[in-house]
Amino acid sequence: MSEVKSEKIVEKKSLIAQLEEEGDVAADYLEGLLDIADLDGDIDIDVENDRAALAIAGGKLSHLVGEEERF
Repeated sequence: MSEVKSEKIVEKKSLIAQLEEEGDVAADYLEGLLDIADLDGDIDIDVENDRAALAIAGGKLSHLVGEEERF
C-alpha cells in the first residue's frame, strides 16, 4: 500500500472517530432533554456522509414536536 493511501485511510479513521465523539456529545444532550421532559426513547448514533447522525426512537416523542397545526 502506498504512503498516500495509508495517510488517507488514517485521516478517514480519524474523521470517523471525531464524528462518533461528536455524536456521543449530542446523544448526551438529547438524553438529558428526554430526562427533563420525562420521555422514554432510544438514541441511535451513526456516521453518514461525513456527518454524525442521531435518531430518537420509541416513546411518545410527539410531545417534543407538538401537534400538527391545522388550517
